[in-house]
Amino acid sequence: MNASALPNFDRLLDLARNSPEELERLRLEMTNQILDSTPDQGVRLRLEQLAFRIDAERRRGRTPLSLCLHYSNLMHRQLGVLNQELHKLLQPVVLPCQTGDNHNQPARTSAKIIPFSRYQKPA
Repeated sequence: MNASALPNFDRLLDLARNSPEELERLRLEMTNQILDSTPDQGVRLRLEQLAFRIDAERRRGRTPLSLCLHYSNLMHRQLGVLNQELHKLLQPVVLPCQTGDNHNQPARTSAKIIPFSRYQKPA
């Protein structure tokens, strides 16, 4: 079976029912293919850690439905973390001078703004 393309659902269901060893071989093959095609070592390390965690959860002997719910909860927690980080990035930066805390801040000075259209190069 070609590891570069995921078989359709009916084929995967057939493998799960009739040939779980073949399904496991396909899973490992596709996991290794993804890891091998990841050029960034930091990303690859995180993917290897995730694959290890998934394998450890599978070895705990849970039922398939229980594993599905567990993985779904893990993904939702990670999405929550990513969502929080995204919101942090999207928050406006508040400078100390904007909060009214002007302690140890240099005094503001005014500046004359000269439009480029009126700017003359010195001779």
